[in-house]
Amino acid sequence: MKRKKLTALLLAATMTVSLVLTGCGGNNGTVKEENTQPAAEESNSESAEGTDAEEAAREGGTYTGKDTLVIAESGDCGTLAPTGATVDCRSDINTQLYESLFRFGYNMEMVPKLATDWEWVDNTHCTFHLREGVKYHDGRDFTAADVLFTLKLNCEDANTSGIVTYLDYDNCVIEDDYTITLAFTEQNAFNLTKLSAMNIVNEEAYNESGDNMATHPVGTGPYKFESSVPGMSYTLTAFDDYWDGAPEYIKTVTFTVIAEGSQRTNALQSGEIDINKALQSSDFAYLDGLDEYTAVSKAGTNTQCLFFNMTENSPFASKELRQAVAYAVNNEEMNKTAYDGLSVPATGPWSPGMMDYDAGWTNPMYGQDKVKAKELVDSVGAPSESITILYNGDAQNEIMAQILQANLTEIGIPAEISSVDAGVFWSAMGDPTGWDIGIMGCSAPSGYGLDSMTAFLTGLNFQGWSGTEYDRMAELCVMASVADSDEKRLEYTKELWDLIEEEVPLYGVVALSFMMAHDSTLELDIYDQFTVYVKDLKFNN
Repeated sequence: MKRKKLTALLLAATMTVSLVLTGCGGNNGTVKEENTQPAAEESNSESAEGTDAEEAAREGGTYTGKDTLVIAESGDCGTLAPTGATVDCRSDINTQLYESLFRFGYNMEMVPKLATDWEWVDNTHCTFHLREGVKYHDGRDFTAADVLFTLKLNCEDANTSGIVTYLDYDNCVIEDDYTITLAFTEQNAFNLTKLSAMNIVNEEAYNESGDNMATHPVGTGPYKFESSVPGMSYTLTAFDDYWDGAPEYIKTVTFTVIAEGSQRTNALQSGEIDINKALQSSDFAYLDGLDEYTAVSKAGTNTQCLFFNMTENSPFASKELRQAVAYAVNNEEMNKTAYDGLSVPATGPWSPGMMDYDAGWTNPMYGQDKVKAKELVDSVGAPSESITILYNGDAQNEIMAQILQANLTEIGIPAEISSVDAGVFWSAMGDPTGWDIGIMGCSAPSGYGLDSMTAFLTGLNFQGWSGTEYDRMAELCVMASVADSDEKRLEYTKELWDLIEEEVPLYGVVALSFMMAHDSTLELDIYDQFTVYVKDLKFNN
């Protein structure tokens, strides 16, 4: 079944339009006039404004529910800039503020945003027809120049350059104010889909902000920035000139940072918040049993991984020591203790929720073997000083770090634990002198492990991996992405999986399930992988 899904998506990616989050160029497009893909045609329909629920509410009369919404996040967003590190809080907020050419919507369907339709000229050129009459929050008009400028921003930001991996920026052409042709250096299954992560901005407004819109963002989304208390809360208000109609139900939304999990649950029960966006697993069953609240769990594509510092700054430049850690880790205990058994112990570098996961691709490293781990340590010698485990301050990651520390002690590797705020975690991972093992999530909005590995290992490469094996890994990522058949793609992907498991630049620990809880009077569906689209939300009082 997984292989059928893979075939279908990749066929769409090479012949019509495929939407995922980690590519940049793409070799497929939807020709709206020819109706080559019914699902995409429906998504592109200009007559479809808002959801069925919205239309029903419009027909049913005046909305009388609450028009304010408070969403609790577990960590600060760090910045509201259109580019930068991916942090849950920032992604949730920016979904309301900014728009791309298209986004993933409900049930991961493709939703046109600032583009109305597009067609492929050939395998490496795609022409986008842009939406006219769109206003930014500051009153400026949206044009094709903004698309080109935003592409350049992503090319220049290491955190988001993966969005435009194969973009041939110098050969992108603005045909007119509302038409732009993007060029790509080569055909790739994920080229187009990666663009869904782009947050389009106006160049003048961006430069005038003075801080790259980190503190006062200006987009075209249904909500505009109102105020913030950095590190604590961010308030947005309805944008009356939104091209798809001003939000009818929720007029003000506040994202508040509550780091401690039980405090988020208490805040929901006290009425302080309406949505606990980061429900801790230990509270799931409790809230799920109460009529006043709805607890939501969704199998995700995110795997909490151990990232190894493979530079000369760390003892984990040794493959044997990396393998020793992999054998020493108890994934079952990690899931049970940190996630109350509600997630899944990982069995590979990417999640079973990924479309290209194959349960037959197993490895003995995924199953604790302390004897083998100790043998590997003895073969190269244990580090003489404590290694540093770095995490982002999240409660579950703290538990994982503590369990990992104990696992390492058992095989003779001394370890200390260090944490930084989620908003600066990626920056900390970029400094190879400050950590040896980093605990962080690894995913891709496309839902493909190949895409995820391409982004985290060849794009970001926090590990500092280099050499012959790295070159082969990078080559496999490309070969799989441009393969002309499903069989070849699977063959290269399997080789990639095996290489990663042998070299261990990262090690999957727990394949996560997304969990949130909200006031039961709030109508809410999951948007994209696991966020909310506030414009569609409403209270039924």
